[in-house]
Amino acid sequence: MPFAQSPRPQTLTALAGAAFTPFWLDDPGRQEPAAPLTQATKADLVVIGAGFTGLWTALLAKEADPARDVVLLEAGKPPAAQLAATAASSPPR
Repeated sequence: MPFAQSPRPQTLTALAGAAFTPFWLDDPGRQEPAAPLTQATKADLVVIGAGFTGLWTALLAKEADPARDVVLLEAGKPPAAQLAATAASSPPR
């Protein structure tokens, strides 16, 4: 199936008001990330790296046992947030 080299005008019109934000970040009720960890802490599970695998691991651990204390460590912005920032700064043309 061949694809067009440029979008049709009606496609651009349909996307004019779209927000280029992944659905998992587009939730007004979602919690903000905690402040950076600056002291010792205890947890039942520590996941290092908030990439998709790390996020999925932390989510599955909490779903399996909601009382489990899970700490997710990431050195910078989680990749999901970086993806959203990239999509917002360079929308499709």
